[in-house]
Amino acid sequence: MAGFAAEMDTPILSMIGQGRVFAVMAVTGAVAGLIYDVFRAARVPSRKGVFAVILDLLYWVAVAALMFAVSLRTDFGQVRAFNILGALLGALIYFLTLSRFVIAAENALLRLTGRLIQTIVRITAAPFKLLVRSIKKPLKSLQKLLHNIFNSVKLMIRDIFVKLKRRRSFTNEIRRESD
Repeated sequence: MAGFAAEMDTPILSMIGQGRVFAVMAVTGAVAGLIYDVFRAARVPSRKGVFAVILDLLYWVAVAALMFAVSLRTDFGQVRAFNILGALLGALIYFLTLSRFVIAAENALLRLTGRLIQTIVRITAAPFKLLVRSIKKPLKSLQKLLHNIFNSVKLMIRDIFVKLKRRRSFTNEIRRESD
């Protein structure tokens, strides 16, 4: 497709040329619909927010650039009513026919990708789970041992303070009696 406009010396198109431009714009409209379905699948996780706005902006920039490039190549960059109608008709035909299959394929691909990621995570996490299971009982035993030691030390310190307190009170009594 070297460009239909390049075949002509003037920007005036014959009926056949206009039909060709209409057909190319219809295909371009269908491609814009396909691009929309791809962006819609990417947008599903966040229907609102900054990410959705950025994707919408990217979509419209991409479609505007596509439409401009095709119009420039096929119709000297002129925007005519039949160009717009061709693009709208192409998008409408795409959405009424192929869109549901593309969306189903995207959903299947997303599910497959999700399952693949889950499998990879499960496989990579398995050694860590095994490690945790293997050291869980010894760690529980160590925790109990440390807890018992801590309680014993706590009781010993408490006994020491109680004895010191008794000794002080005994010493204070002796001093009072001697005074």
